[in-house]
Amino acid sequence: MFGKNLKRELYIISILLLITLSGFLFNGCESTTQSIFNETGVKGKVYGLFGVPYQGIKVTAGDTAVNTDIYGRFNIPGVAHPYNLAIIDTSTKNCLYIPKHDKTTSNSLALSYFSTYQNHAFASILVKYPDSLKGYSIKCFFTDFNDKTFCSTQYDSPGMISIEIGEGTQYNGSILVLAYSVINGHAVSYDKYCIKNDISISSGSNLVINLLNSDFKNVGQQNKYRVNLIPPAGNNLDYIFSAFSLTNRRVGYYSAYMLIDTFNTPTVDVLVPEGLGLNLYSLICFTSIGPNGLSNSVGYFNGNASFSAPEIPVLVSPGDNELVDINTEIVFNQGLSHVENKYYKLILTEQDGGNGPHRTFTVYLDRERMKISELKEIGFGSLYGCSFTWSVDIISGVSLNDGISDGISNLTRMISSSYGRKFTVKQL
Repeated sequence: MFGKNLKRELYIISILLLITLSGFLFNGCESTTQSIFNETGVKGKVYGLFGVPYQGIKVTAGDTAVNTDIYGRFNIPGVAHPYNLAIIDTSTKNCLYIPKHDKTTSNSLALSYFSTYQNHAFASILVKYPDSLKGYSIKCFFTDFNDKTFCSTQYDSPGMISIEIGEGTQYNGSILVLAYSVINGHAVSYDKYCIKNDISISSGSNLVINLLNSDFKNVGQQNKYRVNLIPPAGNNLDYIFSAFSLTNRRVGYYSAYMLIDTFNTPTVDVLVPEGLGLNLYSLICFTSIGPNGLSNSVGYFNGNASFSAPEIPVLVSPGDNELVDINTEIVFNQGLSHVENKYYKLILTEQDGGNGPHRTFTVYLDRERMKISELKEIGFGSLYGCSFTWSVDIISGVSLNDGISDGISNLTRMISSSYGRKFTVKQL
């Protein structure tokens, strides 16, 4: 999700959950889908950022539940399709739920779901620049030029990079510093860069790196792209940002993208540097605002390109602050155009669960309604007397049968979101 929730998504959408059904693998860029009418059994692996396995995660398929082993693996034999699938992380109180939805299913599901390592410690790298870079805007990265890229943000000091590392592990990579000129909030030229190799950092450690004038080179070639952005009817354009990827991985860590420009016009010229020794995937994203929430679009661009946002789902029932029965239906997206190639992501977050993290249910649906009582069957604690906020995303351009991915394996997808309302389930 982009837009006003951008900062949250940059950090939450950081980890992959991989469920491999019937032996087929989703590799982050493509998936295999077929009918598995005659297949029985569900097996797979739950792992986190950069392949770190999750142990002790409860996985339920049909009426059978198992816990993942030390390698994050699970195997539930004898489960015939269609079945409900639930994955529960009790340490973070997150639950992912996919109700049985038709008579075919994908062989694999890749989901950006768990938001952190089970055991981790942050490390940091403080990069100090020479005086010759004064007056430039600067972005600083730690990267292995593959799947690990961490960048400084506007919320930190300019040269401070925070890195989440699993306990007892070490990352090896390079420091990349890019200096660019900004006029009226927009990048007008990329000027100098530095790549310093053979950097190692361990969990919990802090490094200081001092750079010299001699470490920097001229950027060289820069490409300019013109992009036309089209918000849906009745929506106002909120803002746009351009980005380019620093890695060749398309699912996972959003901070691998360098956010430079924001615009408030429907036609923009986006500047992209070359010659940094990187795989640069040029991206354009924008957010439009309607009466029910946000509508977002993200995609590659080369030369002139146009992007349109999807319609925003409408939260129909229950009403805000409504006291509801356990059999009440959650209803959304009624009255809007039917979207053929899409699925819905329903998120319910508990509001009064005591100390520690509150429960969050993330439900993937191919329908526009669901009874609250369906959540009771998951076995993730009682719902009676509990209050929840709820919101809905439409993920268009892909269906549940294509495999679920909340990352950006399909960068031309569009995402809409209606913000949540609160309801309370009546006591028994």
